[in-house]
Amino acid sequence: MDNIVEEFLKLGANPNIQNNKGVTPLMLFCANNNVNAVKVILRYHPDIDLALKDRWERQAIDYCFQELEDTIGLPNRPEGRTRPWGTAHALWAAREQLQTPFAVINADDFYGQDAYLQMARHLTNQQATELSLVAYPLQNTLSPHGSVNRGLCSCKDGRLQSVEEYSSIVQTDAAIAGLNRQGQVKTLTACDSVSMNFWGFPATVFPLLQDYMVDFFKQHGHSLEAECYLPDFVNHLLQKHAHQCQVLPTSSHWFGVTYPEDKGRVQRELQACIQGGDYPKKL
Repeated sequence: MDNIVEEFLKLGANPNIQNNKGVTPLMLFCANNNVNAVKVILRYHPDIDLALKDRWERQAIDYCFQELEDTIGLPNRPEGRTRPWGTAHALWAAREQLQTPFAVINADDFYGQDAYLQMARHLTNQQATELSLVAYPLQNTLSPHGSVNRGLCSCKDGRLQSVEEYSSIVQTDAAIAGLNRQGQVKTLTACDSVSMNFWGFPATVFPLLQDYMVDFFKQHGHSLEAECYLPDFVNHLLQKHAHQCQVLPTSSHWFGVTYPEDKGRVQRELQACIQGGDYPKKL
């Protein structure tokens, strides 16, 4: 299909043309997950009009902005507040764009091909109220150049029980240790499951998120520093609303640039993925 698309573009086909329903070729290929055809169109027409909408007001690529003023029950943001309201609030900012099961990731993390495949399979067969999380062994997420913060997962029978934030996690020759929220030093193991914020949600989660955000702003709306975190919201759903969260194991390695010294390792890892055939040389 992508070869045919390329031939049409070479002959001068207009990729912004819309049918009687307002659908463009790019919208069609995005809806059918035809990644190669999308790449061909963007390569030939990087200036393509992404603002075009079909008769249902849908676009090929959608986006939203996390704004400090986007609060619930809080008339005005605190004077001097510049810090974003946190990852749960970032999800809240996308409430009008998401009507089907969806995944949430950190934009600056590399999760690996298998992780996306596991999540895609799960979301395709997702039950109406089921949450999901791609979990990684702690040893696959550490940096040799300094400490890291991680969400430590408590799991039972493939289901998430809770996520507890640990800070200052370091690995020495003797052990792996980190600080829990009470500031206590705890010994951890290499195979402990951790969350790297790769979540799956049903679209029905937003009314619950709204209630959670209302409570957050009642308690912390006048703070200059407080943030509303996604793992805390998930814990709330697990404990208060009896939701289930399936833990999706993955063979992928997570990596990211926590410290400048991590850059070389990340470059080598990406090159290994390309050489292993996971990704093409030219993305």
